[in-house]
Amino acid sequence: MINFDEIKFSDFWNQLSKLLQERHDFETIDQKKKFEARNSIQSIVVTLESSGGKRVVKQDEFVTVWRLARKLPKDQFLKPSNYTNDTHNSSYIVTLMKVILES
Repeated sequence: MINFDEIKFSDFWNQLSKLLQERHDFETIDQKKKFEARNSIQSIVVTLESSGGKRVVKQDEFVTVWRLARKLPKDQFLKPSNYTNDTHNSSYIVTLMKVILES
């Protein structure tokens, strides 16, 4: 597992971008909603399994959550509810952060 305190955002983003060059299926941490994600230009495209709807999550949203996560205790930074005032995509962002940190 990668230590969150030791990884730079740019390294995280590079690893995530590399992983999502191909489509992958995931499940949100809290609600267990299935989604797929793939890399796009300066963003990640999330497709919801339940509705087929797509969301484009820009790199800036990941940066916002990343910066806020740095200020939280270790047992709190992977909780999507901590970021709902800052993004509507916290469930997907936090899930993808966890995937990379656990790789």
